[in-house]
Amino acid sequence: MSLLQHFKAVSNVDLYLIYPSSMVDCEFLMEDMNTLPAIEILSLRSITAGHAFGPCVFQLLRTSTGVRELHLDLDHHLKGEVSCSSGCICYKPSDWESMDICLNFLQKVEINNLSGAEYEICFVKRLLTWAPVLKMITVMFGPSVTVSEEVCQELLSFSRRCSPGICMEIYLHGNRAKVMYRAVNLKRPRDD
Repeated sequence: MSLLQHFKAVSNVDLYLIYPSSMVDCEFLMEDMNTLPAIEILSLRSITAGHAFGPCVFQLLRTSTGVRELHLDLDHHLKGEVSCSSGCICYKPSDWESMDICLNFLQKVEINNLSGAEYEICFVKRLLTWAPVLKMITVMFGPSVTVSEEVCQELLSFSRRCSPGICMEIYLHGNRAKVMYRAVNLKRPRDD
């Protein structure tokens, strides 16, 4: 990460965030990053092993607020592992869910392989509030995930309230076919 700090601008950045299954003696190093270069497209592949990815992605976005596109691919890689405890270092900063950042240039987001966990839904909602000019967000749940229609409708409704002009697509896998929920928010004409 320190290498990136030597550049003023970078078109595409691909990062792998790999979480060890046990983070008991791990040190949180993300706070040491002050700024990243102007990044146009940020692609993150996160191997979470049951850990929360939101705080780390928040730290990355906080240090590079000029991102125009965000691609987030999640690999939970659980295979019988249990999610971490709330005291785990992966939750730092613990107040990220209530902190605001302004992603005034973020126009397109793609999130792949969501598990439907509450912290993931919270991350999507926070991202919608941080990006006032977001035009397109695509959320794809993993093939083995069962998500209720209520959760999909909640996300669609939240997107409509947060960003005027947003198009949100949610993909679920049901009976080996993709099911799509879609909401398009059109700006209302101003009354002159």
